[in-house]
Amino acid sequence: MNYYNIAVPKPLRQPLTYCSPQVISAGRFVEVPLLSKKIIGLVLSQMEEKPDFESKEILKVFNDIPPLDPIRMEWLNWLSQYYFYPIGMVTSSCFTPPLSDKQRKKQSSLNPSNTSTDIKKLQLNKDQLRCVSEIQKISTFKVHLLHGVTGSGKTEVYLDLMENIIQQDKSVLFLLPEISLTPQLFQRVSARFPDQTALIHSGMSPSKKQMNWIQTIEGKKKILMGARSALFCPIPNLSLIIVDEEHESHFKQEEKLKYHARDSAIMLGHKYNIPVVLGSATPSLETWHNVQTKRYQYHQLKKRVRGYPMPQMSIVDLKKQKNKELPFWLSEELFQALKNALKKKEQSALFLNRRGQSSLSLCSYCGSHLKCPHCDISLVLHANKYLVCHYCNYSINSLQAECHPAQDIMHIGVGTESVFEGIKKLFPKANIQLADSDHIHSASQFQSIVEQMLKGKTDILIGTQMIAKGLDFPKLNLVGFILADLALHTQDFRSTEKCFQLIAQMGGRAGRHSINPGKVIIQTYNPDHPAIQTGAHLEFEKMTSHELKFRKQLNYPPFTRLALIQTSSAKKDQSLALAKKIHKNLSTAIQTKNVQCLGPAPAPIFKLRSKYRYHILLKSSSTEDLHKVCEFIWQKPSSAWQINRDPV
Repeated sequence: MNYYNIAVPKPLRQPLTYCSPQVISAGRFVEVPLLSKKIIGLVLSQMEEKPDFESKEILKVFNDIPPLDPIRMEWLNWLSQYYFYPIGMVTSSCFTPPLSDKQRKKQSSLNPSNTSTDIKKLQLNKDQLRCVSEIQKISTFKVHLLHGVTGSGKTEVYLDLMENIIQQDKSVLFLLPEISLTPQLFQRVSARFPDQTALIHSGMSPSKKQMNWIQTIEGKKKILMGARSALFCPIPNLSLIIVDEEHESHFKQEEKLKYHARDSAIMLGHKYNIPVVLGSATPSLETWHNVQTKRYQYHQLKKRVRGYPMPQMSIVDLKKQKNKELPFWLSEELFQALKNALKKKEQSALFLNRRGQSSLSLCSYCGSHLKCPHCDISLVLHANKYLVCHYCNYSINSLQAECHPAQDIMHIGVGTESVFEGIKKLFPKANIQLADSDHIHSASQFQSIVEQMLKGKTDILIGTQMIAKGLDFPKLNLVGFILADLALHTQDFRSTEKCFQLIAQMGGRAGRHSINPGKVIIQTYNPDHPAIQTGAHLEFEKMTSHELKFRKQLNYPPFTRLALIQTSSAKKDQSLALAKKIHKNLSTAIQTKNVQCLGPAPAPIFKLRSKYRYHILLKSSSTEDLHKVCEFIWQKPSSAWQINRDPV
C-alpha cells in the first residue's frame, strides 16, 4: 500500500493522508472520501513511511486529465502561503471534470480539425515594430510594460507577439480584467488565429467553460483568453503571459482567495522563466514605480495609429450651470454637443459610475435616509418602483418612509437610469442604450450592445465603467462625463489615481478612427482638482509625480506593502473584542519588525450582510517582515477574521 499527502478543498492548513495500491504521481487529481462525502483532491507527494494511524483509500484517479507539472505546483503553494489561504482550496481552482464521450462527440462536430492560418494581419507602424522587437529580444523571465495612449495599437503588438509563440507550437495566456472586455478582443484574436483561441470567464455556461478548459490543457488551443480564473488553467508549453489593462482593480479578487491576478501572473511567469507583458494607457503607480526603479522594462507608444489625433478635452464647472431647463447634471455645453453629434449621425457615450436613479432617499418630513437593514449603505432607487442595496441585493417595493408613513420619499442624486430617462426626454428620436450591471447580466447581452454600436444602430450609449476601457467604436466621436469627480469621494488613498485613469480611459474611446479630433466634455464640481486637471490634459507623468510624493509622505504603496486584517461578527461587540485581541497579539509580533500597525477601526462599510467589520492595517517597507507578522496571526486559525495581502 502507498500513502499520499493530498490537498482537499476544505479550510485545512495541512494536507490529509490517503492510501492506494497504485503508484500515483504528484500533481494528479483524485477522488477521496471525507466524512460522508466524496471530494476531489490533489496529490502533493508520496509519503516515505507508513503513518501510525489508519488511512482511508483513494477512490479514483483522474488519469484522463493531465497532471499538474512541478512548476505549477510550486506556484500554487506560493499562492497559498503569500495570500494565507488553505492549499487545498487553492489547488481546487485548477480542476475541471473530464469531458464525457457525448461532450467529446459534440466538441468534434462543433470544432472540426482545421489548421488554417488565414491570418488577418495589419501592417505595424515603426513604433509598434520597435516594441515587438524589444520584447522578443528576451525569451526568459522579464516583466515588460507596454505603455500606449488609447488607440495606439497595443492589441496589434500583442497579436504579433502571440504569432511568434504560436509558430513555435507553444502557448499564450491573455488576461483581461473583466468579461465586458472580452467580446471585441476575442473576435480580433480568434480572427487572427483561427481554431487556436479559447475563452474562459465567469459569465460562460459551465459546459462551455469546461470544454474550453479541456481543449486548452490537451493542447488543442494555443491561446487562452479570460478573466482572473483563466490564470488557474494548467496550460501546457506556456511561453508568454499578457495582462491587458494591468491597472484595473478587477484583477484583485476580494472574496475567498484574495489574490491579485496581475501579481500572481508575474509570479507564474517568474516560475516558468517566461516573459510577462503588462499593457495599459494608464499604468498603476505600483507598475510605474517598478519601471522607474528599472525592475520592469519600458516600451512606449506615444501616438495613435495611422496618425489619428487624440481627443480634445474640456472641463465644465457644474457649479456655474445656468440653464434651468436642463437637468442639474447636464451642462449647456454637453447638451449642444449631443445635438450636434446626432445631426452629424455620429455616436456619443455618456459615462457615470453610479447605477440606479438616485443615490439617496430621504423622508420629506424628518430628513432621515433609507438604509439597508443588513448593510451600512443607503438604498438606491431603481425604475421608480423599488429601493435596492447594491451590496446584498436587499430590496423593498414601498416608497413610503417607515418613520413617517404618510410622508413621501425624496430622491436625491443621479444614476445611470435617471440619465437614461433624462436623455430620452431631451432626444426622443435617438436610439439610446444603457449598459450597467443592473441591465447587463451576461457576456452575450454585452456583446449585443457592442454589436449595436458597431453597426451604427445606437446613437447614444450610457454606462458605467464597463464601457470605459478596451472598446473600439469607429463612429464614437463624443464622450461626456456626467459627474467626473465621483471617484474622488471615496475613502481610498488611490482615489486621485483612479479618477485620472477613468478620465483618460473613457475619454480615449472618442475619435479613435477619425482624422478630426474626438470631443470629450468633463463635467465636474471640482474643476481644479489635480486628477481632473491632469486627466483633461492626459498628463500621466505629472499625475504620477504628484501622487508618488503624497504616497511617500504617508507610507503608502508603492513605497510600502499593505496587509489588511478584517474581523466580522453578527455582534458588534464581539467583532471589536476580537479585533482588539488580534491587535494585542500583533503588538508582540511587531516589536522587532519594521511594521506599522493602524487600528482597529470600523471598516469603511461598517455593517455588511448583517455582520459588523473592523479593520487593522499593517504597513511595511519590508515584504519579509510583513509576511512574518501575518504568519504569526495566521497560526491562530479562525473563521471570524481574514488576512488580505495587498488590499485594493
